Amino acid sequence: MTTTEVRPDDERLRLDRRARVLAEMEAEGIDVLVVGREGNARYVSGAPRLWTAGSHPFGPGCVLVRSSGAVHLLSTWDEGVPDEIPHENLYGISFNRMTFLKVLQNIEGADSVRTVATDALSPSSALMLPKAFPSADLVDAEPMLRRVRRVKTPDEVEAIRGSVAVAEQSLAAAGMKATRIVPLANGSLQLTFSNVSYAAWAAWLASAEREHGMHAIAVTAHATHTPGNADVELSLRSGRD
Repeated sequence: MTTTEVRPDDERLRLDRRARVLAEMEAEGIDVLVVGREGNARYVSGAPRLWTAGSHPFGPGCVLVRSSGAVHLLSTWDEGVPDEIPHENLYGISFNRMTFLKVLQNIEGADSVRTVATDALSPSSALMLPKAFPSADLVDAEPMLRRVRRVKTPDEVEAIRGSVAVAEQSLAAAGMKATRIVPLANGSLQLTFSNVSYAAWAAWLASAEREHGMHAIAVTAHATHTPGNADVELSLRSGRD
């Protein structure tokens, strides 16, 4: 049986990313950043959280405080969480909005910060955030985050190259080949497969997730005229993205 250790992003990579976000927050006067989209939470925290695939409503998945640089993270365990995020800054999954409200209210300076930015909103969070940060104006963080993430650092370029190499090597080991592999702006890979055995493809994906720490984000498959075969589009995230 093969086990995969869940590790945070490389220290220099995650600290450089967080520093870039903090610099943009400083430039735009943002005191607190609240993100719910997994790609943004990964970028800010450097933690590859589990059980985050699929669609779900917005929630405060990660909070970054400009004054202290502190990160507060939605995570039910310490595995994969960087050392600079202490255990007391982790909070668990909950379906109760009041639980998240208390978490946010306990963040340093929550009652006095002037500007809070968020990358999305749901009806419930639109009611919750003003209660958590009563003195703050809410602004849209997504344009700022897209601007920060659009320009890749040398470490990010190297991580992308490594992800492509791992994907190609794992495919070769399984006797398969993708028609196309494209790195996406969010750090994941888009793989296209044409008329492949779906059973063999599924076995390869399970192996890639188990042995290389890669995670499927989205899959679209359409049956072809060949029995048991399919055209497949796969969004794949490596352990470093």
